[in-house]
Amino acid sequence: CAKTVTLSNPMEHYYVTSSGFPLHYHSIGSCVWEIHASPGQSIVASFQYFNLPERTGNCADRVIISEGLTNSTFCIVDDIISEFSSVGNK
Repeated sequence: CAKTVTLSNPMEHYYVTSSGFPLHYHSIGSCVWEIHASPGQSIVASFQYFNLPERTGNCADRVIISEGLTNSTFCIVDDIISEFSSVGNK
């Protein structure tokens, strides 16, 4: 469940979904998508549908957005932002 995606067109879209979406996902460890844009471009991640179980003390189900050494972790729906824009092209 790991994939590297390179967006070559500035208006290109790529949809990331959990395995088996729209059904519930299975406990498979982690899925990693590495998304790259052309040099000089940035990446915008928009969350159109996001549903994680409510946290019960730990953050077992989460989305982590990394850019360089910076990580943003979202554990439950209340934490989620609707859009994230990168500074660079990775």
